[in-house]
Amino acid sequence: MSTHGSLSEVELFNLLYKSSFNKVCNFACFYVRNKQVSEDITMDAFLQLLETMKVESVDNPMALLITIVKHKSLDYLKTQVRRENTKDDLIQWKQRELAIPNLKLRKAVTPAIFSHRKSNLS
Repeated sequence: MSTHGSLSEVELFNLLYKSSFNKVCNFACFYVRNKQVSEDITMDAFLQLLETMKVESVDNPMALLITIVKHKSLDYLKTQVRRENTKDDLIQWKQRELAIPNLKLRKAVTPAIFSHRKSNLS
């Protein structure tokens, strides 16, 4: 573990957390447009930063934190797009499935209706 001046990595982390949580959270919110999600992303990013700081020296923790938040935010957005696409696909599938029985029903009922009319005409 390296130290910045007389601060240990844990002290540096605590200072960074207290002084920048709101700023980092706002940065995440800029991407995801959801306060709760941005708080979750920020917390996850701080935890990832702490884990990284435990195993290796981090020269610029704030830069690493912002990078982590950016990547986590983009990952969240990709997941949301996939969910929306899946939802749209499911809706289209349901509409197709609901349309199929109607086509079968029309094919089955239509000849019967016309054959009944033919027999009445004879």
